[in-house]
Amino acid sequence: MIIRMIKSFLGGKVRHVPMTAPIDPAHVQAATVRRVIDGDTIDVAIPEANNPRKSTIHRVRFIGADAPELRGPERKYGKKAKDFTKRYCRKNTRVWLVRIPGANNDGNATDAHRRLRRHVWIRQPQTTERAMRNGQLGAMLLQAGMARCVSDTRANANSDIFLSIQNEARRARRGIWKSRMFRNQ
Repeated sequence: MIIRMIKSFLGGKVRHVPMTAPIDPAHVQAATVRRVIDGDTIDVAIPEANNPRKSTIHRVRFIGADAPELRGPERKYGKKAKDFTKRYCRKNTRVWLVRIPGANNDGNATDAHRRLRRHVWIRQPQTTERAMRNGQLGAMLLQAGMARCVSDTRANANSDIFLSIQNEARRARRGIWKSRMFRNQ
């Protein structure tokens, strides 16, 4: 019945909208950008639960995307990835961090470098692929060819979408995929 109503409202056409993994509101946390460290890592201020006027600075590593390093042979592309992230994460920009339980595979809140691992959104998190491509920084880096996909399915339930986005950038030779250094990876 509801489907028929929607069909008639849309003129008989129903499109399939690709959905991403569900987002649990309990795992979403607003934060304020303090600084961009590199293409896939930022420092954020997270308000304390018992005193919202006070915040704690945390380093956050994006889940699912690995940007080139700022040192070594990849540094040219690392700088471009950092500049890309800076475009969306200026100081005092509001972002949303989405925690994925088990993202570090060991139950800890941080990785080996004591960084939080989170999906970082520049818009309110949503569950469509389109929203992800336009608002989730890891996916945006992949789409621009500024990062490689890290497809750990325990940490990233959207790893199939991330891999698809990376492959589109690779075929179009965007960003790092223009270079022979990355094409064979």
